[in-house]
Amino acid sequence: MTPRPSPRGTSDAAAARASLFRLSGERGIAVIDRNGRLIRVGDRVTIGNGITGVVAFSIDTDEFSDAFPREQWHYLGRGIMVRSEQAGLVHLSEGDDDIEVIEPASG
Repeated sequence: MTPRPSPRGTSDAAAARASLFRLSGERGIAVIDRNGRLIRVGDRVTIGNGITGVVAFSIDTDEFSDAFPREQWHYLGRGIMVRSEQAGLVHLSEGDDDIEVIEPASG
């Protein structure tokens, strides 16, 4: 799906990135998918090259779990960790046109 231009001549995804950047301040931009969706823990995502997985934690939204505690992973500074069947743990520190939420987390 190609992002459609917004009235100001930018894509919806670019507008979402700008909005998230304003909200996140010094921490920088949160990882969002190619459609402008904020990626959250539990989302099933595709990250390109046939790799799919579930978001294990998000430093950007400060969402961690018992299996992936903040104390052990915050040193990465930013981004998300995807637990994939094909590649194991994959750390992504910024959005990419290849990242897409294919099934949002339930709940």
